[in-house]
Amino acid sequence: GGGGTPWLSSELLSLFHVLHAPPLTVADHAAMISPLPASGPPDEVAAVRSQLLSLFAMLGKAGAAGGALPPAAAELSLTTRGLLRCADHAGQGLAAAEEVSAAVAREVAGRRGALSPSGA
Repeated sequence: GGGGTPWLSSELLSLFHVLHAPPLTVADHAAMISPLPASGPPDEVAAVRSQLLSLFAMLGKAGAAGGALPPAAAELSLTTRGLLRCADHAGQGLAAAEEVSAAVAREVAGRRGALSPSGA
């Protein structure tokens, strides 16, 4: 039986605390992806991860301030979780460049499929 009273009442809600956490910087993100395992050549992996961080920073600035990206690209974003997934693919080296590219496209486009070939 479900009673008529919601389980999450205003009294119960007052027990939860909301903490504000400042947004992570690009340096914070770099520190998160640098210890990820890499099976490819270290220089190549570092170069690809550096490019991912640059993309992450560019998309973050574009989303926050209207940036210099075209209007269609201005709505794109890359989350921290997506960056970590892409960096993990990048750890496989340039031999897996297509996988990295596909991972970035999936993560940036999200559910909208904004980067699909049919939308171009």
